[in-house]
Amino acid sequence: MSVFAKVRAPHPSQDLTLTVEKLVQRVAKKTKQSPRFSFRDLDCVLHVNANRLFIKELLRQPEIVGASMVPNVGSAMIQPLNPREVDESAISEPTYPRRHI
Repeated sequence: MSVFAKVRAPHPSQDLTLTVEKLVQRVAKKTKQSPRFSFRDLDCVLHVNANRLFIKELLRQPEIVGASMVPNVGSAMIQPLNPREVDESAISEPTYPRRHI
């Protein structure tokens, strides 16, 4: 399971990357799981790839203010309304004429 989690920015004097590493270590110790993660400090987003147990515990932490699933190829697929088979041998030319540049 892969999620993007928005992390609450700590006090300006605190190192955000260190805060996130401590957060992940704390949850890893509690769940006995070791996730793969990366952190973007520009927008305070933590990308975590872990099992459901770890993700659930991570989202319970006070530093996390929001989360969303990472989009995949299937989530962007728009199903056709009236699908029908096409005989490719019947297609002799493209629908639009080709432009010569």
